[in-house]
Amino acid sequence: MDVGRLPSLAELTSPAIGSTVAETTSKHLRVAHPALVAAASVLVALRSLQPVRGSIAAVDPVSSFGRGALEILVHQASRRMQGGAPDDSIDGHVLAFNQVAVDADALTEEAADLIPDIPLAVTRILAGNFHGHVAHLSIELAEPVDDPDLREAFEMATDIVVAEAPISLAAVPDRDHILLAPPQLSPDRRIIAVTAMMDGLKIGGALTAVDILRAMTVN
Repeated sequence: MDVGRLPSLAELTSPAIGSTVAETTSKHLRVAHPALVAAASVLVALRSLQPVRGSIAAVDPVSSFGRGALEILVHQASRRMQGGAPDDSIDGHVLAFNQVAVDADALTEEAADLIPDIPLAVTRILAGNFHGHVAHLSIELAEPVDDPDLREAFEMATDIVVAEAPISLAAVPDRDHILLAPPQLSPDRRIIAVTAMMDGLKIGGALTAVDILRAMTVN
């Protein structure tokens, strides 16, 4: 794993000093999805444990479609509570009291751009919660890992906080770090499963800087 090719959370979310938007206008640019930021941060934290492949299940909130979508969600919920069919959709879907699995090809391509040295399978779900992104991550290691080594790897990460279960999306607004549920190991101790929660306005899109946009440039 070439750790030097993985961006840090600071690079993904901090404004670039001295950079201008004009520097990016000649190329097609993509903004980092919060779930991919979480995956990159977890992989950097685990670099000494030799991650070799993994998967990401991204769960996107209604707020990712803007304020208007939140208003539609309220109307959808009201209609469904009354036994009726909602009149309006959010990206073509009814998300009130619902989750919808959608195509993840674009997100898979973005993952390959951002994390080129680790093969990642990606799925994407649109969920009916107002705010807060979730990423269910599975990371396979080259060798089995002991609990103390895994714990130390996450404790040394400055952009990740491992919280005691249970954790809720209600805890993520305005946090500038990634909140992790306690990591779980497979019986052979080579696969790590972990759930990451984050505020998408702090982690990823809204604060993504010119530096990371350059890193994700598509020629």
